[in-house]
Amino acid sequence: MQVTVRAHLVNTETHLLNLYVNPHSETVLQVKRKVEKEVGILYENQRITFNSVELKNWQLLTYCGVKDGHELRMEESGKSATSFRVYLHNMDGNCIKVVAERHDTVYDLKEKLQAIEGSWSNKQRLEFEGKVLEEEYKTLADCHIRTGSELTMMLIK
Repeated sequence: MQVTVRAHLVNTETHLLNLYVNPHSETVLQVKRKVEKEVGILYENQRITFNSVELKNWQLLTYCGVKDGHELRMEESGKSATSFRVYLHNMDGNCIKVVAERHDTVYDLKEKLQAIEGSWSNKQRLEFEGKVLEEEYKTLADCHIRTGSELTMMLIK
């Protein structure tokens, strides 16, 4: 079955997402995770409504009365509605999950890594989609980094 999610973002953008779901086995939380993948809003920061009623994460879509072709509404909520997750792979093969903000710069991301990993930010080299992120003043949005993006971190001497 297909439902449409009208996603209203803080920056006033609206996205129409057509999602394929199984209403008998999928919950609202699973829909939120699909929306997170598509538009980069953490599921914790989503508020989904149907017929003006807020849906709870644990509810099955059939329990909510959602049927084929129905439209759900998603709005950003929470204190930090601009946050998202990125994944950094280091040379040891470890994957580090970092919660970043859209307005964070490359330098900010390096500082967060320093706090997690203990490696000095000026000794880190970050790569995204085969390109070294050299301009530390650029925002992650400027670099096209969004939720689920995978970066590589190397340490330089």
